[in-house]
Amino acid sequence: MEYRNARVITADGTQIECEINHAEYGWIPFNCMRDDPYTLFDSAALFDAMAADPNTTAYVPPTPEEVAAEQAAEIRGARHVLLVDEVDKYAANALRWADLTSAQQAELSTYRQTLLDITNQETFPESVTWPTKPDWV
Repeated sequence: MEYRNARVITADGTQIECEINHAEYGWIPFNCMRDDPYTLFDSAALFDAMAADPNTTAYVPPTPEEVAAEQAAEIRGARHVLLVDEVDKYAANALRWADLTSAQQAELSTYRQTLLDITNQETFPESVTWPTKPDWV
């Protein structure tokens, strides 16, 4: 199997990211694991060839900035899901919003704002305290 741009992507060396030359699609990204049972070719042979290749880039651990950026992205993604699934079904629907009592509207508005402010927490992105959603949501 023809490959290029191989680089080890895990600290334990069990995954190598590369591009493989696919017969139909040309060069495509591929994440190779030696014992992958789901490939339609001999992934062990490909893995061993890349592992032995001096041109394969060694694993480089992420910098603290990269770790923090990934954590921040995960938190923002989780927050987005909560906003869409729990808040927007009321706040973005005028009829549902109108059916809420003023106390419920205030409670939902506070919950929404607390979710939006999660990135302002002092410990963000290492850890955050998630707000409790209203019982009726």
